[in-house]
Amino acid sequence: MSKLQSDITVTGIDTRALSSLIIEFNIAHRNSRSYPPGHPLIESSLNKLLTRYDELLEQQYEISIGVARDTLMFQNTNLDKNNPVYRDFARSLFQCGIGCLIFRPGLKMSETKS
Repeated sequence: MSKLQSDITVTGIDTRALSSLIIEFNIAHRNSRSYPPGHPLIESSLNKLLTRYDELLEQQYEISIGVARDTLMFQNTNLDKNNPVYRDFARSLFQCGIGCLIFRPGLKMSETKS
């Protein structure tokens, strides 16, 4: 087990669920930029995103992910700097001026469409 995985596991975060959520965020972001609003691929990717989001937050009240230019961070630890999905997502967020994502239970479909 890598240092990153053990650090996150110790804090009670499911690294696979976190990774799946970040991947679904990236897919939903790309689909929303590629297709017109209301397109079935956008709706499908947002439904998958909400499923992953709910799975990750079943046991947590709040999870904070830091954003740097091309890196995502959890509890002051970089999340796999070599992962291109993480890197692309971090860059997209950084370009929008987003420095931190805070995940809390209860995300609704209507909140994902802005």
